[in-house]
Amino acid sequence: MLRADQREPGAAADEFTRAILSEAGVSSAVELIAAFHDRPDRSFWAGLSRTVVEFAGNGDTVARELVQGAAEELHALTTAVAQQLDGPLPVVLGGGLTHTVVGEVLQELLVESGLTDVTVLNREPVLGAPVLAKALWG
Repeated sequence: MLRADQREPGAAADEFTRAILSEAGVSSAVELIAAFHDRPDRSFWAGLSRTVVEFAGNGDTVARELVQGAAEELHALTTAVAQQLDGPLPVVLGGGLTHTVVGEVLQELLVESGLTDVTVLNREPVLGAPVLAKALWG
């Protein structure tokens, strides 16, 4: 955790760091790193995204940087697929982070890169295929 690395020894953890450590069930950044290697359950670690999103929405700088990075990675994947398919094509966003600040930033990035036909699902992500089919073939 970058914040922990940049503090003076003995300095108190900030609210975001304390929240992440608490959610992970550890008390220090060193324990968090060890827990990450000892517990390869991706769904557990993905669950921490709720805390990151909450803090990003409340203006936490580091949480906001994490959200920006996540959205940029999703954007890169989406544009890579669009290039492979000779896009631009319609894009359907679905999943747990779609209606969060991550989804908002991703939508902005997609529009900035010319992928303007974006549909945000309000239902299960598996239903994205019929939405895409309708967008492509009416």
